[in-house]
Amino acid sequence: MGVLYTVTPPTEEVAEWLGDLGVGMPRNSSSRLPLLHEVRTALDSLDGFSVEYTDNGIGSHWQAMVTSVDDPDTGGWTLLNITNRKDDSEPQEIWFEKGFPELIVEILTQISSSCGTLILIPDTGCRPLVIPPRSDPRLLCAQWEHLEPTNG
Repeated sequence: MGVLYTVTPPTEEVAEWLGDLGVGMPRNSSSRLPLLHEVRTALDSLDGFSVEYTDNGIGSHWQAMVTSVDDPDTGGWTLLNITNRKDDSEPQEIWFEKGFPELIVEILTQISSSCGTLILIPDTGCRPLVIPPRSDPRLLCAQWEHLEPTNG
């Protein structure tokens, strides 16, 4: 079983929920969901990864399978989804199906540079991660409880 990751901009409702969780928001954190070309630009710019796209057209499912070029069997990977692809001029609701959280954060860091702050919400019950534009994905991952080793 893998983790599903929801992506959302910091709407007023989301910001209030994050505040209740004790998750801080940067000032002026307005944003929007990304356009399809912004998603593709971020994915195509990943160093050391290949991307295989499945585009079934407007109103259908769209996917991008991202895999490590150096180690496709055990290296980093994720599956980015758009459940209901909209026209290219409209923001797309994206989510990730499983994969390496560090890679997901790297992708969203690049996307946030064009559309603003994004919130990454794992379905594990861990706190969401706020991803502001121009942030360092390594620093974000280092502070995210979702990536802390479990005590066993």
